[in-house]
Amino acid sequence: MSEASRPADGAAIPAAQPPALLSVQRRGGEVVVAAALACAGAAMLRGALDLEFGTLALPAAGFVPALAGAGLLVSSLVSLATAWRSVGPAAEAPVRLVDRTTGCVLLLLFALAAAFEALGAPITLGLFILAMLRLLSPLRLHVAAALAAAIAGTLWLFFARLLEAPLPTGPF
Repeated sequence: MSEASRPADGAAIPAAQPPALLSVQRRGGEVVVAAALACAGAAMLRGALDLEFGTLALPAAGFVPALAGAGLLVSSLVSLATAWRSVGPAAEAPVRLVDRTTGCVLLLLFALAAAFEALGAPITLGLFILAMLRLLSPLRLHVAAALAAAIAGTLWLFFARLLEAPLPTGPF
């Protein structure tokens, strides 16, 4: 960086970010995210009601979704309370609610939901985790692929074998 482009205090100029698809005030963004988390948590809890819960000693298929839904619901309420109480200039500062990375993550989630039954849980989860690792981390392809395979395999063993959840196996 040349001396002419450096500010008077000597600090580096931050790199320009691509434009956001949706930019809102910080407080409004936190409320939107908290509401989305609350909806997801409520949907998970509702779905868990249709499954057998089991016990702490022997959890069944509805145990993990119920815990995850409750966790999402509680964290969303905490986030909503925090956003509601925020005041001052920090609450009014604009934040990037949806940008290119957020859009890609949402598209990957929709692709995961669409392909889950057709391709099966192990393949779909492996591809999803690989895509997320490549999108959000600086890992090389072979490292990300190995990590995605290990995570997908662990998830399959945990849910299909340990909890005996009926996961789709796909064409194989």
